Parts: sequence; structure tokens; C-alpha cells
Amino acid sequence: MSTAHTFALFSAALPANIFPGTSISFIDHDNWLRITQVLRLTAGEKIIVFNEKINAQLAIEAGTFTNKKHIITGIVTSINEQKALAPAIHVVVGLTKREAFEDILYCSAQMGITSITPLLTKRIHRNWITEKDALRLKKIMIAGCEQGKQFVLPTLKQPHQLADVLSEISHNAFVCSPEGMPLLPILQKIDLEKPQEITLLIGPEGGFDEKEAELITAAGITPLALCKSILRSQDAVQVIVGSLRSII
Repeated sequence: MSTAHTFALFSAALPANIFPGTSISFIDHDNWLRITQVLRLTAGEKIIVFNEKINAQLAIEAGTFTNKKHIITGIVTSINEQKALAPAIHVVVGLTKREAFEDILYCSAQMGITSITPLLTKRIHRNWITEKDALRLKKIMIAGCEQGKQFVLPTLKQPHQLADVLSEISHNAFVCSPEGMPLLPILQKIDLEKPQEITLLIGPEGGFDEKEAELITAAGITPLALCKSILRSQDAVQVIVGSLRSII
């Protein structure tokens, strides 16, 4: 099924136990507005609606545009259970300021990242993530999934100290560093070995301090150079994850 020109919308209201060929209706105020007022779709056009378990393609029915209760009505044309991309890619990144971290979450969700761990280091400004922030950040990841048509939301973990993260990393881990190994040979090695999991460690704004760098080296994390320049954290995430997803 080609989804190149089909809009994808996350909806927690998507009914369970639906089947191809059947008509379904569900109330979803926000997505009803998006379909009728923003996307301006017409009856017969298809959309993908997904939740945390399934994604379904619907052919929109006319009732969607006439009902004042914000009911979306459509014929189910296909259903798929959510399947995460392989290999699992875990991004561990120094907690940046809000706007930059939102960019990281959006592109991570867009490219099918498995988990994102905010990293607490000496050079971060402060741990600003609260329960209220977590809800907003989830919406940003949902938007990234909708754009990329990657329907499995990444897991956003609680902020961790560097030492705690390093103790949990076992293999296939890389830290982005201008002094690291060239990117191409690393990609070729990964493509050949096809590991099940990869961990990417990306420093905060200002980088790791000397003691932190020593801990990373002692943990056996492979340094990887994306280019000869020093990139912003959000740019480093896009470069390395995009490179990995282009080959595996």
C-alpha cells in the first residue's frame, strides 16, 4: 500500500476490533477540524488513522462533513498492527533548551527512533521537564509520527545522569565527536553486521566536560565523526539517525 499522498492522523478515539470493509464512526473533535477545515478532504479520499496499537486506512464518508458532533465516518480499507522499525535505535542526548529539544523529538519520531533519553551533564542549563511538559512533548512526537508515517511513538524516558546511562549500554554504542572515526566505514560495518540495537550518544550544548569524556572512553563507546564541524545537538541527531535509517 502506497501512503505517499495519504495524510496520517493520531487518534486515541479510534475504535478497537475494527475490520476491513466495515464502516466505522468515532468522535474526535481535533481531527474532525483538521479533516474538514485544514486538510479540506472530500468524501472518498483516504486517510490513515492510528493509535498506539494499530493503524487503519479509511475512505472518508460524506457524514464526516455534515455531522455537527464532530464524528469521523469512514470505510476501513486496511488495518495493520504497529510494528517498530528495525534495528531499535536509542538516542541519548544532552538535554537542550526547549525549542531545540522539541526539534530532536520531532525528527526522532519522524524517523522511527525507539527511545530518547535526555542526558543530565555538567553543561546543561537545568532539568526543565515537568509532567506538564511531558504531555506537550508527546504531542510533538505524535506530529513527527504523522509526518513520517512511522506509527510507533518513541519512548521518552526520564532524564538520566551520564554514569547511569553508561552502566546500561552493552554494545553497538557510538558517541558523536569531531575527532571520531569517519562516518562511512561505520555505516558500512553496521550494514554488514545488521545489529538489533544501536545506541547513539550525543553531547549537550557545549559538549561533554573532561571527566565525562573519560567516562565515555572507559565505557568503550566508539567515537563517530559526522563531519569536521561541531554541530548543534538537534542537527547531529538528524544527520546520524537519517544516515542509519537510509541503510537499515
